[in-house]
Amino acid sequence: MIRRPACHAPRRGTSGSLLLMMLVAVSVVTLLALALGGWIRAQAAALEANRYRREVRNGTRQAALRWLAEHVLPDTNGWDAAAEPWAAEPWERRAGGWVLRVSGDGWRDEPGATAAPVDESGKIPLNDAPVPLLAALLREAGGLPADLAENQARRLVDWRDADALAAGNGTVAESADYGTREQPWQAPNRPFVCVAELARVPGLSPAAREALMPLVTVEGPGRLNLNTAPETALRAALTTLGGGDTSAALRLLERILAFRRAGKGFTRATAMAITRDLGGLPADEAALLGRIEGYITVGSTAVSGVAEATPAAAWAAGRRGGRAYFTWHRERHVFTRWADE
Repeated sequence: MIRRPACHAPRRGTSGSLLLMMLVAVSVVTLLALALGGWIRAQAAALEANRYRREVRNGTRQAALRWLAEHVLPDTNGWDAAAEPWAAEPWERRAGGWVLRVSGDGWRDEPGATAAPVDESGKIPLNDAPVPLLAALLREAGGLPADLAENQARRLVDWRDADALAAGNGTVAESADYGTREQPWQAPNRPFVCVAELARVPGLSPAAREALMPLVTVEGPGRLNLNTAPETALRAALTTLGGGDTSAALRLLERILAFRRAGKGFTRATAMAITRDLGGLPADEAALLGRIEGYITVGSTAVSGVAEATPAAAWAAGRRGGRAYFTWHRERHVFTRWADE
């Protein structure tokens, strides 16, 4: 009698374990696939974001260069006034699939709220201004009392001068005057590289810093443009550099402002030419003008602004473009500052 091998049914424990292992394997593979898909999408999004940033950064440079080519480079008359196209209003172009803009401190949607690019020569030279002029600025713009304004002005001078002694007190070291034993401070004793370095001057209040920043510059040959300087800077310069004749300084200030309000501009930076442009001056004002002749100019050495660029498709979708802060040196034909936001 031939015996047939018995047929044994698979054990339930074994089949359940195999099924569980298969389910776990499928789950792991699925999770890995999802993770890989998410990683790929994240990488693609990052690459697209980087591509967009590069594109708009190039766009902001093109905006600045086009503005320079249209308004600044052709302006070679030797003098610069607030009524000239580059200084009178912000610039905007829509061409080649881009929205390009250049303004003084960033574009605003409110009508008339956007400022034009700025003449850096219309500001007080931070690395050349003496203590009285800086103190006058702090009083005029920052509202500081006279003693505090002079104290903070000395700190600015001590930052940039070559010695290690406190300004106004030649027997005390700067480190002792401005620092403490626990926190000593040594002045760099070099010129300011940028206006933002005001934030590193010890004891300079935030309010004073904010008031000074739009009125001072590190660009140019250290002269103030009579055609573009704001009233605050002009008043401080005339009352401190003119020999202390405040009454004559204020009268001369009003003549200069009235001349500019009439849409006119000074074309030569000599006391004789300015006096002639103003229709003659009393003796005390003419003398004051002669004393400040070495501190003034009628031209612009550098201009600054904010360049913005947005692709037209992104603009239509309400997407933000790129922005860059720049300063263009008109004599050297280079950007002395370029900072992408």
